[in-house]
Amino acid sequence: MSKQMHVWHLEQDTPRRPERVGSGEPVVVCVGTWPVAPGQSVWTTFQVRERTGRRWQDTRKARWVRNDGPNSYWEIALGRFERGDEVEYAVFGEDAAGLVVATRHFVIQVEGEPAPASERGGQPARQAAAHA
Repeated sequence: MSKQMHVWHLEQDTPRRPERVGSGEPVVVCVGTWPVAPGQSVWTTFQVRERTGRRWQDTRKARWVRNDGPNSYWEIALGRFERGDEVEYAVFGEDAAGLVVATRHFVIQVEGEPAPASERGGQPARQAAAHA
């Protein structure tokens, strides 16, 4: 009997970086899935309501990062947003059989300035590096 895929985000092992999003900062969504299995895919869909009232939406695929015990970990580069933007997103996972599961919805309220380095793990704000 196969185990149904589970997907989670904004837990201790799957944060959003940065936690508090400042204007222009790259946002990375960390995601966990269980069990480790071939043929899985993970993505997010999100809607942005800009401060001007303009609305738009997009989908971003996750990049697999590692397996750790029975779990797989993924990252999604969500992008950069401006002060006053509201970003609502959910994370989805699909197993090899085509079963799709989802997290609850999450909301980001983009603040005026990037978060202090101490809240970013001491790392300066910079362009997210492409991983090979």
